[in-house]
Amino acid sequence: HRYPASWATNLRVMYEVARRAPDFRPTSILDYGAGPAPALAAAVEVWPGAFDHASAVEPSEHMAQLGKYLTTDLALPPIVWQRCLYDDVE
Repeated sequence: HRYPASWATNLRVMYEVARRAPDFRPTSILDYGAGPAPALAAAVEVWPGAFDHASAVEPSEHMAQLGKYLTTDLALPPIVWQRCLYDDVE
């Protein structure tokens, strides 16, 4: 129930960054405490096709499953989902 507000907040912040720093084109993104990943969805709106790497850290397996479902069709490289920052990543 907080997804729309989180998405809108992230979108506004990223939009302002893009507007104030037009030469800034991030190539990687980390969503820490990703939940259902509204920040990843907002980032794709602001910088479409810019990302070479995407990571999401979410300790709740249920929220990570929801995030994976909601990000399936986003124009992002495969998202590396982790339970914590110290998970082994292959």
